Amino acid sequence: MSPKEVKSSIPLYKLSKNPDYFTIHSSGMFGSLNANEGILIFFIDRPEPKLDLEGDSIGMSLDYVNRELLAEINMSYTQFISVHKWMGRQIKVHQEAIEKGDA
Repeated sequence: MSPKEVKSSIPLYKLSKNPDYFTIHSSGMFGSLNANEGILIFFIDRPEPKLDLEGDSIGMSLDYVNRELLAEINMSYTQFISVHKWMGRQIKVHQEAIEKGDA
């Protein structure tokens, strides 16, 4: 059998977008990692100011910030490590571009 005739056992990937796909903007994330899975929970912080109408002046105060949970992503331990490595490479490339003045 020639090399051209040998079929790979690794499938090709086709990229498609789920009809429910959407973008979220996040203030941050937290999560956990154990031997079975990694969990990332993304959130956005939304200040909720309060109008102060006491007396002759109007003011605002901020009693609290609403930390709204947006999405939870669960993945295998192995995939979590893979994402970590990929993010590290992206940061390194970006930092090198900044140092060169290309960012």
